[in-house]
Amino acid sequence: MHGTAMQAAAVKGHSATLEILVKAKADPNLTGGPYGTALQAAAALGHQHIVEILLQAKADLNVIGGRFGTALHAAVANGHQSITEILLQAKADPNIIWEPSYGTALQAAAVKGHSATLETLLQAKADPNLIGGLYGTALQAAAARGHQDIIEILLQANADPNILVGAYYGPLEAARRLGHHAIVELLMKTPGIRIPAYLQKRRKITNE
Repeated sequence: MHGTAMQAAAVKGHSATLEILVKAKADPNLTGGPYGTALQAAAALGHQHIVEILLQAKADLNVIGGRFGTALHAAVANGHQSITEILLQAKADPNIIWEPSYGTALQAAAVKGHSATLETLLQAKADPNLIGGLYGTALQAAAARGHQDIIEILLQANADPNILVGAYYGPLEAARRLGHHAIVELLMKTPGIRIPAYLQKRRKITNE
């Protein structure tokens, strides 16, 4: 069910049990179970003390697998800001792509609307233009979910609004289809954005 005994302890938040397993030379990087690794389990469920024990036991920050992809993806997707910061300080890679889920940690933050976490990832050199996951880019994810504040942060970080991939083939189309009119207007005013002809025509009619 939990993959390994160490992952079971991490899921339950049993720090004393985890420390016994560490002393018994349990491998923190074995994979299996719904969270892939014990570190991802602890990160997903917000068990900061467990995360710290596992890092001291040389858990690999960038093992890929499980439900979320990496421990960083898991922490970000579940809104655990302090754990996100701990993982980044320990040199977790913010640019790993995990296709079955959010693609990147930045896209996970955009989907969930976690602006503080998004800014933390950008400060750690997360690339806003990496492509992967359901929405293709973090910018399209924010547009689809209606998170205007996230879009503004991403545009300031040089997110490219002209990357046409993902479920809606770009952030502008995502916002248009899902009825986020303020976001459509914001994106159409973005310098350098390529506006489709049908939107240009509609905008001209509206202005007249």
